[in-house]
Amino acid sequence: MPGSIRKRGSAYYLTVCHGYDNSGKQNRFYKTVQAKSDADAQKQLALFYAEVVSGKQEKQTKLVLRAYVDYWRENYGSNPKFLSRKTYERYNELLNGRIIPALGHLCLDEIQPGHILRFLRELQKPGVRMDGKPGVLSDRQKRCITAYSQQSSIKR
Repeated sequence: MPGSIRKRGSAYYLTVCHGYDNSGKQNRFYKTVQAKSDADAQKQLALFYAEVVSGKQEKQTKLVLRAYVDYWRENYGSNPKFLSRKTYERYNELLNGRIIPALGHLCLDEIQPGHILRFLRELQKPGVRMDGKPGVLSDRQKRCITAYSQQSSIKR
């Protein structure tokens, strides 16, 4: 069975190799487990290997926010069963105008509260209005952007 176990403190770090990607590199799957003994960790490695081989365990990829938004638009956002047309249009305005330019390059699993707070702080600075008028964003506009940011992070 192609796999390995590393003890890390009180946990065990499992690695399983299965198949190859398009560039010829081995596909590696990782999992951290709690086990009472080395023998128990071996059993969990065998179960993990079976999951990987059967296809139950998917390869984790680094998905950036921009790609996730494209997926969301295609599968949920544009579906009238989930959102009204006007709501979808408003979300797209916020996404294209503010959120994606600021955060779209970040991987979903790397987005931290600090990134969001920095983004919201930037919205409070003068000169961020998209209509060219002087001054800062209105409180209503800031609330809309904040509400959407929170809502989209909850749905993830």
